[in-house]
Amino acid sequence: MATADGYEVYDQGHSYAHFPGTVVSPSGSRTGAARLLRLHGPYGTRSVHFDALRVGMPPVLPAAADTDGDTYMGGTVTLPLPGVNKRDGNYTFAASGNYLYLQNTVRVPGTDPLPTGSYPFGVNPQDYIAFVRLQQGDLAAEFEAALADPNPSQAVTVLAGANIYDDDNPQQGWYLTALPSEAFTTTLISG
Repeated sequence: MATADGYEVYDQGHSYAHFPGTVVSPSGSRTGAARLLRLHGPYGTRSVHFDALRVGMPPVLPAAADTDGDTYMGGTVTLPLPGVNKRDGNYTFAASGNYLYLQNTVRVPGTDPLPTGSYPFGVNPQDYIAFVRLQQGDLAAEFEAALADPNPSQAVTVLAGANIYDDDNPQQGWYLTALPSEAFTTTLISG
């Protein structure tokens, strides 16, 4: 079912890669232990994949440009011919793409919030619920300070992650369009 703006599909996925700058150097002997060597400082990349399908006009697509937190390194966009809807004579426009960014500041899963993108059309996501909860009670002053932060999106995500995300309550979903560090836990890594 299409949105009011004609979008039948709008998917966006973000992949974060963290490279600590270390390599394993095996020992030349059979009994020697391997060593971990640091070759360079850590860095991170962010890959963004998107798919969009819109009836009546082309979809709004992410621009291939630097963002506040990332430097654009390159990418691809695929634009097939518009499809003709034989019922009403309208066109259906499709597009997909992949962008690669170098993170200006390394985001480490479990330590930093990870942005997940946003929609090009009006939705009523659960962001509003988080917005209301953060304005209530003891969090009101912290919320105002987060909005005044040079990077308000990250500051609000950090505040919300510390005060909304509930690891013990699986019915409590995440609200904002960023994943907070509290969403990660080492208890899921066994060994």
